[in-house]
Amino acid sequence: MSGTPSIGPRSAWRFGLLLSALLATSSCKGDDGDSAAPAGASGDDCSDVDGPGGDTGNVPAVLGSWNVSFGEERYNAVECDYEGLSADDLEFLDGAMVIDGRVPDTLYAEFRVDDTRYWGLQDSLGGIVFTGQRDYREYTLHVTFGGHVFEHPVVENQYEIRGFAYIGVDGDRNNTIDCWTQATFRAIKAGN
Repeated sequence: MSGTPSIGPRSAWRFGLLLSALLATSSCKGDDGDSAAPAGASGDDCSDVDGPGGDTGNVPAVLGSWNVSFGEERYNAVECDYEGLSADDLEFLDGAMVIDGRVPDTLYAEFRVDDTRYWGLQDSLGGIVFTGQRDYREYTLHVTFGGHVFEHPVVENQYEIRGFAYIGVDGDRNNTIDCWTQATFRAIKAGN
């Protein structure tokens, strides 16, 4: 007889049922009892990953409007030498951004310049990251940005995301990144 316990089909089925029930009771629910979080910044019951004053501090709720500054500092850029593609074309991450969806694992961000959706995740310590692809002219841009969400230590009620942004350019659409730029990413929440 082996020293490793085995789980029979009936036990595995019961375990799966119990796990499903636990997940269902711990999921974020809207006022109507469905499993979807309320849209927009009104979903305060589900948008603050650690809850108010949680054990990790108070990671601010991320859903809502943000003002973004991209590329205040650039580093490790491999210059793209493509006709019709300049450094200014890679600054579409500047300006107004909206984060919506469901915390922590079904977030998305959209910028005012186009309708590309960048899908994201957040952890309970405040780390957040988004990624996606954007078609621009004859190029495919592979985009990742994120950082740490926090309340500014000096400016009261100012919430920020500070971190990084990476844009890889596929110049001939063969699913290979040919050149890229990396830069700082800073977002300040509007209307806290």
